Amino acid sequence: MILILQNVACEGPGTIASYLSSHDLAFTTARLFEGTGAAPNLDNVSQLIVLGGSMNVYQQQEFPFLRTECRLLEEAIRRDLPTMGICLGAQLIAKVLGAKVTRAPVPEVGWYRVQLTAAAARDSVFRGLERTLRVFQWHEDTFDLPRGAVLLTRSRTCPNQAFRYAQNIYGLQFHIEVDGGMIDNWFEKYAPESPARKHVLSEYEKISATFRIRAEQLYDNFFQGHLKEIKYALDSNRAGSG
Repeated sequence: MILILQNVACEGPGTIASYLSSHDLAFTTARLFEGTGAAPNLDNVSQLIVLGGSMNVYQQQEFPFLRTECRLLEEAIRRDLPTMGICLGAQLIAKVLGAKVTRAPVPEVGWYRVQLTAAAARDSVFRGLERTLRVFQWHEDTFDLPRGAVLLTRSRTCPNQAFRYAQNIYGLQFHIEVDGGMIDNWFEKYAPESPARKHVLSEYEKISATFRIRAEQLYDNFFQGHLKEIKYALDSNRAGSG
């Protein structure tokens, strides 16, 4: 079972959910911000996704569910559970790993280009992607690179854009899960009068096909690749025990 942690109502799993459903991969979404029910158990979780949110990692007093989320991330890291954090999710992973999360030099909202590092070219999740990607951003904070982590993508305006810790823990500052409806909904929720709204949506219409292909390549690498590794390990264990 793939577990998705959602932090605000309007920032759901988007094309991640569409991908998982189309590939018959079982998943569940925990809406921790609603404050109902017990914290999820990771025992039967094969992969963990932590989505974005409008709050900041240092607002745990106002949003106490973030403490639960940090505890789950600490446990996932101890278990070496394949994990991907997106935007706020990446910042939470960085915080749990002891890195600082602070205001970015400039807020990023809209379409930006990020460059893959040499390490990304050898990375199992980023393989097959071009050296420069056009991605969607909506954030005002950034993170320092955690000690021992590998930088995978960077940009001029916000240098640390994606990292891998150990073999299976990924943090992505940018959003790969959005579609046009989600982007428009975010503007309606967070910045309804923004003059950038029309331009950002127009750009999405121009690049949506390519953007979706790149996202699905990354999904293939993360979900299918790690599931194959898990299956191989299970099969090897069964063979060894016989």
